[in-house]
Amino acid sequence: MKPKMNKKVVPRGFTFIEVMVATCVLALGTVLFYEAFFANLDLFNYCKDSLEVALWMDERLWEASYQLRQGATLPKGDLEGEFFKRNKRFSWQLSAQSSGEVQDAYTLCSLDLKVSWNAGRRSVSLMRNADILIKKQGS
Repeated sequence: MKPKMNKKVVPRGFTFIEVMVATCVLALGTVLFYEAFFANLDLFNYCKDSLEVALWMDERLWEASYQLRQGATLPKGDLEGEFFKRNKRFSWQLSAQSSGEVQDAYTLCSLDLKVSWNAGRRSVSLMRNADILIKKQGS
């Protein structure tokens, strides 16, 4: 039989270096998590704004085409303005031009609508186009 050795067992904790390494890893993970979170939040807001603007653009193009079909004349130059949604300024520009005559009874018109806004540090623009066949008066 072996004789028992008297060893003192000293409770051992974490060293200062181990604590510092764990803190650095945790801080790096936290920074990466927040970067990904805010990038996704920015992308979500961009998509939400784009969808809202696309609906507004469709409605605006429909109104302009309806007015042209009801006999209104094409505006000289561009129409422009701005609107606000959720404290964000959106600028729009609408241009209409006659593309020519079709079969002597119709006129082909082209409507171009551009909406711009600032999303964070970048400037965003959406464009829509509509071609309208208008029956001439007296035809």
